Amino acid sequence: MASILRLFALSNPALATIARLNSATRFPSFNGALRGFASKKLAAKNPPGEKRPRRPNAVISLPKRGGTAWILFMKENQGRFKDDKGHYDLSKASSTLSEEWKAMSEEQKKPYFEKQAANSAEYKSKLEAALKRASPDDFARENERRRIANLPLLSDPKMPKKPKSGYILYMAHLRKTVEGFKNLPVTQQAVNGGKMWKELSVEEKKKFEDKATKERQKYIEQMKKYKND
Repeated sequence: MASILRLFALSNPALATIARLNSATRFPSFNGALRGFASKKLAAKNPPGEKRPRRPNAVISLPKRGGTAWILFMKENQGRFKDDKGHYDLSKASSTLSEEWKAMSEEQKKPYFEKQAANSAEYKSKLEAALKRASPDDFARENERRRIANLPLLSDPKMPKKPKSGYILYMAHLRKTVEGFKNLPVTQQAVNGGKMWKELSVEEKKKFEDKATKERQKYIEQMKKYKND
């Protein structure tokens, strides 16, 4: 909340002045002024009686990730901290189980890490299957929903890879043929490769640019097929 209030102060000259006064003299009404301003802003976004817009449902349903070894251990033992009314004392459970987990040997933790690995493999398998089932239109609509919700975008594994330029193909050629080039830092590769590319003759450059043109034409055909599937 404090960080939000400070942002309001930075975006409003009057509140920024109050902030400076508060910093110098501990102005007592600073926090109250900011809270009042924040409340008005939030009220303007969500007027009384109006519901917040519901987030659209996912177009592509993704599997849930399996828990880590620690989470699996905690879930297995959290029942010990349940009272007669069925409520959990999560604070006590977390602190107590954390100490127990730290005291466990690697051999005692092994079953939980094995289950974590199995859950991870199952998640990857289900994720791949879910993405393969989705159509290009599904990905377009799902990623539009994710942009609005500020969520990470999904990549379609079936989408053809974008073609490389002649320069990028030349850089790949240098890494394969010039001894020690691939072991250089990436920035140094770019400097050396860029200089060597400029020094190539027109005929030598044409070999890589022609290959790039063929890849681009192939990509265009693949994209047409991809969009029609």
